[in-house]
Amino acid sequence: MAKIIIKADDFRATSNDRWLRFALCCVEHNLPAAVGFIAGDVGGGAPADEELLCLMKQPRFDIWNHSYVHERDQYGNTDFCGPTMEEQLANIVKTQSVASELLGTAPKGFGPPYNKFDCNTLKALEKVDCFEYAFDIGYLSGLRSIPKALFAECEGPKNGRKFGLEAAINNSKKFMLRRVDFVLQIHPGNHWEEDCIRQFSHYVRYAKASGYEFGSVFDMC
Repeated sequence: MAKIIIKADDFRATSNDRWLRFALCCVEHNLPAAVGFIAGDVGGGAPADEELLCLMKQPRFDIWNHSYVHERDQYGNTDFCGPTMEEQLANIVKTQSVASELLGTAPKGFGPPYNKFDCNTLKALEKVDCFEYAFDIGYLSGLRSIPKALFAECEGPKNGRKFGLEAAINNSKKFMLRRVDFVLQIHPGNHWEEDCIRQFSHYVRYAKASGYEFGSVFDMC
């Protein structure tokens, strides 16, 4: 059966009711999710939310490395588009370290902020052997790459990064018509209110009724 992979970006492990609602929703619907961890808040001394952490340690959540700070400057440079190879490597290593201490295991996946990377990112990734997959990264030997072409978007600037049921359904159709695996990219901790969770739950029921299962990155064909 074809799979949908939930790619949930920007988890910071600090107190956040939106992330808590999303995690509980995943438990309710028995959903796995690939969760992008930004380490800088907790790494910089902010207290972690113990209830949220307890949920995120469940096997259903696969935590992946989403950078230490997640920044973009006025020129469009990001954590992994502009900095030197050494700076990008240090970012990866530091995030892995914080995640390991916080969650008890090091992330097996990587994804650059804003889905932007450069040649220095590839060089940095070649120097670490901790990753098994990456989102939207060019081919690297031994690394499973999930390209952005397989992402179904359901949020946008016009709706304040809130989950949109209609957009999610419309942007899923091109994959569903071909019965292929795809990635649902979301940002549940940013601007999702309770209504977004309800709409997300409707989408889950719609996807299952359409003959899809929710799986992990490792389930993708």
